Amino acid sequence: MDLQILSLIIEVSGLVFIVISVFFLAKQLNHGNRLASAESMSDAVQLYLQQYNNSFGSEEKASFMRKALNDYPSLNQDEKALLFSIIIGYIGAWDNIRTKYQAGFLPEGTYNSITTAFASLLQSPGGLACTEQINREFGLPPYVMDKTVVKKIGGNEIVPFVQCVDFMKKAN
Repeated sequence: MDLQILSLIIEVSGLVFIVISVFFLAKQLNHGNRLASAESMSDAVQLYLQQYNNSFGSEEKASFMRKALNDYPSLNQDEKALLFSIIIGYIGAWDNIRTKYQAGFLPEGTYNSITTAFASLLQSPGGLACTEQINREFGLPPYVMDKTVVKKIGGNEIVPFVQCVDFMKKAN
């Protein structure tokens, strides 16, 4: 065998190994992206569910939320401050979900479901009054305020959250 043929065999072998390496790297990147997407989705949903549990996780909390969302003017300053912190928590959790959705880490159906729940909370009388006050005092991004007027998300009607909470109370 002469040196040219041996050199050609070595070059072709090297090229084959490079192509195999590139395909392996692409597969690893794809796997890493899917894993990051799943973790991102899990983190976002967990944050929102944690906020829900913090505000509705017990009968006492659910009772306060029913009062706060139905009759905001009757709340004393401490109760308004509590609702304020709860609504801010929901806005933060939802904004995190929105960011992950826009980055492609969250499926549209999941995003729409959570956004529907978020809009329902903001459209309740107390949620709306509190959100408007937060907006007046600090300013909220327009995309948050848009959820106070939207009527449908992903084909789902927005129903003020108080109706859902009242339904849950009757079911117990």
